[in-house]
Amino acid sequence: MLELSEGKFAQGEMIFRAITIRGLILNKAPIFISDLKKSYDPVPKTINSQMYADMVDSKFSPAVKKLFPRGNAVWQDDCVTIHRSDIALIAILNNFSNRILIEHQADIRLIENVWSIIKQDLDTSDIKTIDDLRKAIKASWRRISENKDLCKRLI
Repeated sequence: MLELSEGKFAQGEMIFRAITIRGLILNKAPIFISDLKKSYDPVPKTINSQMYADMVDSKFSPAVKKLFPRGNAVWQDDCVTIHRSDIALIAILNNFSNRILIEHQADIRLIENVWSIIKQDLDTSDIKTIDDLRKAIKASWRRISENKDLCKRLI
């Protein structure tokens, strides 16, 4: 990943994503948290529980419903603190009737397979700026999402 030292922290991008047997969510590109934060006033320094719940309601759920119009998608919980907040869990419950609770999961994160492929793609890219990084991530994301056989194998 691109890291440009500036001040106390390195620059980079935080992205939200999901994998299904029908492709990645969102299918054209992941959700860039830096873009999401710009829709709030004042712009927060990092994502919080309310933003996560809003993202589930306004971005993630509609994209899942396009791929799974019969409502048979399954939400897999994870243990990230903001994902486990009351407001986030209410958003998840309001949008997804099928869930795998964190306590019933194997210790495996399927999306890590996607990260591995994206990292390999980024390693062969000429990335000099955050914009270059975002373009390379989007290209890799689309390539993976369009390959439904690959998505099925990753799950």
